[in-house]
Amino acid sequence: MTRITIRNFTKAANKSGGIQTIIAERLGVSRAAVSLYVAKTPEAKEILEQEFEKIVDLAENTVFSKISKGDLKASELLLKTKGKTRGYIEKQEIQHDGLENVPIKIIIHNDVKEKEPKTDS
Repeated sequence: MTRITIRNFTKAANKSGGIQTIIAERLGVSRAAVSLYVAKTPEAKEILEQEFEKIVDLAENTVFSKISKGDLKASELLLKTKGKTRGYIEKQEIQHDGLENVPIKIIIHNDVKEKEPKTDS
């Protein structure tokens, strides 16, 4: 069985997108062996994270390119993710600061006007 070294790990991780199965195949070892090596080797963990960030950058670049060409779906994706701070959300998100016994105030905005109660005359 191949012994994993930082040198051969670095080479195998290149252009892997940080996917451990790809790295394992390139090294001729199991995915579990790669996972264990990453857990024990901080430098390998950093390399794995850098490879993942590269693939995220590539995906963001693709979305940006499509937005530049007027692609509505790509624009919607960006707004639903990075545009959340500007109110582009599809679901309600609740954040909790972890404090106990803090009252929670919920305000529900309802555009439906209530009808006047019927009175029996």
